[in-house]
Amino acid sequence: MARKIPQARAELAMQQVQMAHVLPDTHLGMDAIALITGWSRPTTYRRCKAGEFPRPIAPGKWHGGSVLAHQAKSSALMQEDVCEE
Repeated sequence: MARKIPQARAELAMQQVQMAHVLPDTHLGMDAIALITGWSRPTTYRRCKAGEFPRPIAPGKWHGGSVLAHQAKSSALMQEDVCEE
């Protein structure tokens, strides 16, 4: 479970996510990743190591376009699974 993010940092993270939708080269910090995925820091890095999530481009920074593309792909796969049942 993701940690509770203070309001000011949550607002900044949300701005990063919104900017990444417009400019995919935007860097997303750990707070933005937590907002998007709902994962904790250790879970995020575990999934990166396992190849289940894009790797960071620098410590604590992810390429926004890669993360959003991954989330879109994951959502599409989940929709296919639901439709098949």
